[in-house]
Amino acid sequence: MKSKVSLHILGFWITISAVLLCAIIAIYVCSMLRINVTDRYPIVRFLYVSFFAPAIAAILYCRKIGGQDSHGQEHILQLLPPPMRFAVKALFVFAFVNFAIMMLCAHGGQAVVRDGKYLLINNDKILRVLTREEFALYHNYDALALSGAIICATYTVLALLLGVRKALSDNFEEQRSNSTHFAKLPTVANTSRYERDYVARSVISLVLYTCCAGLILTGGLFLSALCVLPASISAGLAIQRRLRDRSIGMRNMLGCLSTAPNAFLGAIVAERVAKFVYILIYCGMSAAVHEEVTLEFSKNALAHLSNGVPVNSATWGAMLLLLQVPIFAVVTTGLIHLAENIGELLQGNRSENSVSPPINLD
Repeated sequence: MKSKVSLHILGFWITISAVLLCAIIAIYVCSMLRINVTDRYPIVRFLYVSFFAPAIAAILYCRKIGGQDSHGQEHILQLLPPPMRFAVKALFVFAFVNFAIMMLCAHGGQAVVRDGKYLLINNDKILRVLTREEFALYHNYDALALSGAIICATYTVLALLLGVRKALSDNFEEQRSNSTHFAKLPTVANTSRYERDYVARSVISLVLYTCCAGLILTGGLFLSALCVLPASISAGLAIQRRLRDRSIGMRNMLGCLSTAPNAFLGAIVAERVAKFVYILIYCGMSAAVHEEVTLEFSKNALAHLSNGVPVNSATWGAMLLLLQVPIFAVVTTGLIHLAENIGELLQGNRSENSVSPPINLD
């Protein structure tokens, strides 16, 4: 195996990853001290995308060492000391919390200069006008959010490369076959009753999916918000199924093809629910349900309600992060799960002894 993988090239990628990690940490610390390095030295932004090179190298090394096993990266990480494995998980949590805090501070918007004015925008819609000091502060929030995520990604890449180095120094194949840490993938033959009762599940899914899609495409804010409940239940079942059998990918082609349309529907629901809740908070239940008041956004004017009241940028930013993002994920996952159940009906009966392997996109 050592003849197939050059240790010198691997050492080069490890060095590059370590240097990038130190540089991104330095940028994050400077941003914490309100020293905007990216504005003073624009070339520094190159570091944000340069980690893709060692990331691609790490993926290729993992494929070469772990073979076609979809859990090969997890197996390689198991070769690292426990503190390093814990740091990978801890940095994922740090990146998410850091991003959430920065987005809340930035009110879910982005600071830009347009026609000589400092503006806070979201999806090309003006939220508020900024002063020069506020503009610099909001830029700092962007740098902190991005560099925090890059720190997590770069450290993960470095950990994978170090795991590959460890695998090359030891007998990796023997460790993987003998170690109890490496989980045995479940077989398709172990089919549960949930998977056998596909007819009733598929029919119910077809009815729910049709109703949800109809309400989303033709309904208003309140009717779209009603779709969140069945989609959440479906998403919970999808997560439960995934936790029960980690080897399951997309179960059929319909679920795969419906990913993009379901994401589009999920984005519509997430935006409408955020608007519904905002109007509910500031104008009451009647105005939200009957849409007596609407949110109006424009590229040339500040966001405001139809009654003339300006939109509170802090509240709307919190809606974007704490409401829109989770609802988008939940609704999209739920609709994809319903589409997969409908796909089982189109495939025909599947008995316990004639289950075909699921389509795995990993």
